[in-house]
Amino acid sequence: MPSPESTSPTMKVKQPGSHQNDLVATQVDLSSPRTRLVIDKLGITREMLDDAANQQLPSRALQSGDPEVAGVWSQLMAAKRRHFTELVLAEREHVSPEELAEYKRLQEYQLELSARTSPRAQRELRDSKSAAGLTRAEAREDDEEEDPTVARQREQVERTREELKAEILSMVTTELAKKQLAAARENQEKKFAEKLKTLEEDRAKLKEARKAVMEQKKQKREELLRKKLEEKERLREEVQTKIETKLAVVAERKQAMAEIKKAEAEAFAQKLEEVKDKMRVERERLAAEAAERQAKSAQKQKQIEENKVNLMHELADAAVIRSIEFSKRLVAAQRIEAEAEAKRQVSGEEAKERHEEAIRKNEKLREEAWEAIKARNRKHEEDIAKVRERAAKARIEQHHRVKESYERKTSRKDAAGEKAAREAFVARQIKLKREMYEDLVKMNAARIANQHEHTNQRRMLRIAETEAKLRDRTQEKEALYQKRIVSIREGWAEKSKLKAELDKLKYCNSTRQFTR
Repeated sequence: MPSPESTSPTMKVKQPGSHQNDLVATQVDLSSPRTRLVIDKLGITREMLDDAANQQLPSRALQSGDPEVAGVWSQLMAAKRRHFTELVLAEREHVSPEELAEYKRLQEYQLELSARTSPRAQRELRDSKSAAGLTRAEAREDDEEEDPTVARQREQVERTREELKAEILSMVTTELAKKQLAAARENQEKKFAEKLKTLEEDRAKLKEARKAVMEQKKQKREELLRKKLEEKERLREEVQTKIETKLAVVAERKQAMAEIKKAEAEAFAQKLEEVKDKMRVERERLAAEAAERQAKSAQKQKQIEENKVNLMHELADAAVIRSIEFSKRLVAAQRIEAEAEAKRQVSGEEAKERHEEAIRKNEKLREEAWEAIKARNRKHEEDIAKVRERAAKARIEQHHRVKESYERKTSRKDAAGEKAAREAFVARQIKLKREMYEDLVKMNAARIANQHEHTNQRRMLRIAETEAKLRDRTQEKEALYQKRIVSIREGWAEKSKLKAELDKLKYCNSTRQFTR
């Protein structure tokens, strides 16, 4: 890998104090990123630096033949080089000792130039020289007054120096910049023309290739479209043929179904007559059974009264049951009074007498019922006290049993068994209570039926009529459902056949058509 010194560009400048203007190669490092950034911002190129360093003295400076003018020229070129180095150093993060010394020398040179016209600059120059270790003799020579002739010559040299400086700056900033800009513009135009020509050729080739590809795609698309149309036409003809065949089959089936429905309607009418006869016989049988059940209910009343004592021992909520029975009796009495009032208004005096008789009977029944209820309440209270005592004993025993079972419990299996036993016990208790309430309901229903036979008879007639209506409606709905089932089965069979035909066809994603 080449060293940085060999790869870094060089700038040729004139050595200070050289009267022969010999060219010496001075190394200036332009490879660092920050230096390159400064050069790019200033618009400085390597050619511009070389041209500025190789510039010869102007004609007036050469004709003067003054060695001091040549020295001033060298100093100006060195100052230009140092000024460029100062710009580079200002943009760097780290400054080397050599670069710092070069920067200090440039500052001293600027102080020397300004000291010739400014007393303040002269004092700063003396301070800097004393700090640099200059002798007192040199400081005294600077302080002595100059000769007028020397002053005029020095002023002439300064004017010549300023003219040279202006001429150098104008050459560097105008001629070199114009030449460099013209050369760069010419090179850029040449490159742009070449690129434009290449781009036009590529664009023409691309258009030809694209045109060929589009023609090929168009031919393929037309061929594929023609094949799709042929296939679609063929499938349309096949589907049309199948549809015509299916329509013919459906028409034949409809005709057959019409004949079948006509035969079924005749059979249904005949069957309906038979069913009506059967229903009439059934209603007579039900009426006979109702009379038989009524007789049996009277016989069961005694048995219910005997079982009542045992059931009342298990009664847990006797107060609620008493209130229910009493409310039912009151409702029955109110209903009897309402019926008696209606009959009296309709029948007149006879109805009034029957109503009064019914009221007397009702009052008598109410007094008897109230006495019976009082006696039953006293007995119920005694039974409830006994039941509570037994329940307290049962709770204590249950508590002891639970405690003993909890102490005996040693595993999940025992716990599960005990839980199942408790659930079974609770289920038995619930079952016993349910049976008790069912018997009570039956007992109340039987007592109400005995007290209101005419109501029960009308109710039985309404029930029989309702059952007959329900049976007729059920048979009608059953016949309707049978018809619907037949039609659904036919439609399902037709659907299955069509599905089988469609299953034979396969859909192709690439061609978007159905094929066998």
